[in-house]
Amino acid sequence: MLKVENTVFPLASSSNRVALLTGIVAGTVGKAEITEAVLKDTLRRKHKKPVVAEGMYFDSVTDAARFLVSRCVRSTNNNVYFDLVQSKMKSISRMCTQDCWEGYYWAE
Repeated sequence: MLKVENTVFPLASSSNRVALLTGIVAGTVGKAEITEAVLKDTLRRKHKKPVVAEGMYFDSVTDAARFLVSRCVRSTNNNVYFDLVQSKMKSISRMCTQDCWEGYYWAE
């Protein structure tokens, strides 16, 4: 039986970072994979990054925040709405990056 080795390590989640570090310590990940992972992680990211928030797919964090805030807020002035959306964007982004909240993750 052939052993299948994962040599692609997108560092967007903690599980992939741990897999890369474990592979380095075990000696199963070579210089080429390490270089590729570091370059991929340090390259400029896309302006819009798809996200899943509360189990629903959105094209960007901004779209998710606007939708989730509009479900809760009926009518308010623009300044309050803008502040709520900005706060929700940061919250969604943080929850996706932490990779430990059910229903919140980067959909890339």
